[in-house]
Amino acid sequence: MQYEKNKKLLGLLEACGIETEAPMRMHFHWDEHEDEANADMGVPLLDRAFVSDLMTRAEATPEQINTILAVGDHVDAIESLKKFARQYRRMLIHDRNRWDIDGFGVIRPKVLGDDAEIFAVMMLIACVKPAQDNLRARGMDESIFGNIPLHSLKNMITHQKESGSWTLRDFDWPLNFFTCSIYHIDRFLFIPAPFWDDVSFYRNRLTGEVICIDNGGRRFRRDGQYDGINGVYDKKGAFESVYENDGQYVRGNPISPLGYAMPEPITLSLTEWEFILGKGDCTLAFHIPGGPGYDPEHAKSSMEQALEFFGKYHPELKIKAFWSGSWLYDPRLALFLKPDSNIVRMQRQLYTYPSHLSDEMTMHTLFHCNYEDVDLKTVPRNNSLLKGAAEYLETGARFTPQDMVFFADDVPNMGNYPYWTEQYNQKFLEIVDSHLK
Repeated sequence: MQYEKNKKLLGLLEACGIETEAPMRMHFHWDEHEDEANADMGVPLLDRAFVSDLMTRAEATPEQINTILAVGDHVDAIESLKKFARQYRRMLIHDRNRWDIDGFGVIRPKVLGDDAEIFAVMMLIACVKPAQDNLRARGMDESIFGNIPLHSLKNMITHQKESGSWTLRDFDWPLNFFTCSIYHIDRFLFIPAPFWDDVSFYRNRLTGEVICIDNGGRRFRRDGQYDGINGVYDKKGAFESVYENDGQYVRGNPISPLGYAMPEPITLSLTEWEFILGKGDCTLAFHIPGGPGYDPEHAKSSMEQALEFFGKYHPELKIKAFWSGSWLYDPRLALFLKPDSNIVRMQRQLYTYPSHLSDEMTMHTLFHCNYEDVDLKTVPRNNSLLKGAAEYLETGARFTPQDMVFFADDVPNMGNYPYWTEQYNQKFLEIVDSHLK
């Protein structure tokens, strides 16, 4: 997509010594925040009392608190950076309210000299008070949002104590906490997010059946995964997906709820099938903290409460589904886990589809290393998951994490297999790893 770069933004980046290619939406939306940012120019970037209290609650030392406050003062002393920081903060908070997900990354303004490395942490902390003020204005009680930033902030403070460095390895995941955009509801974490995957979902108006259609133009292996995932290609059986929509019919390659694309296109009549999810629609990103309770019963309870919560405090959001991507959704795990295991029980409730993720997440979670570095002779095999995973890898196969959706309208049916069927499962067993044979 072509777009006109914002000259005001480019001028500020140059004046502040910020060597970064600002994300497209920063160029698109930069001027939206100019009036608000200018109104804040006479107010210190950091509310000293608020920041001191927040960091004290996160177990920061007086020296750490003073360091962050000093960087805020340093920013306020540089006119160009003062303007950039205020407008940037408005954008960070507003774009989380817009539920954009493209990353900003860590910014290091050269005009700050030795303080440049601390700027990103300081900006995250600077987001907390205005973000919480926005939630307070929505009628949300502080007991709901007051502690949201603490987990991420404690990790940063602990890291700085141990390493002596404020360097961030990631900016975008902590941003969810510092803008108070992520909520722990019952058992799971939820963040509103747009749906940006290249697939479209349809529901049969009569039966309620859901089908996923690939948006076309992608190459799949005969096992239904993207050709080239994990560096593995299918030279003989790969196929390219197609997609056509004339307003009356949709024709394309279907994707099974077990996460594999099928080579034969199908045609859906739009008088019989309703479009229910596609690019730009609002979802709730579904994140899985560690610990017990990863099961359909807790998922149903959490989803019900999440829909009620966002309906109350963010009624402007038209939430169509829950979305997530994880190694836990890989149907290959069901090849060796028992059907009554929570991992398999959860998989069979969800509509999964191919992801562009490699098996890095799976390997690091199970064996704490990359696939290239794993020693299958020495890896632990002290439970059915580790044992089965090691034996599966010994066959020469690879894991493939999946993305999933679960539709808001289907929450009452969580636990009743709203998408999974034995027919889809049998087809999966026929084609899994077929590209290796």
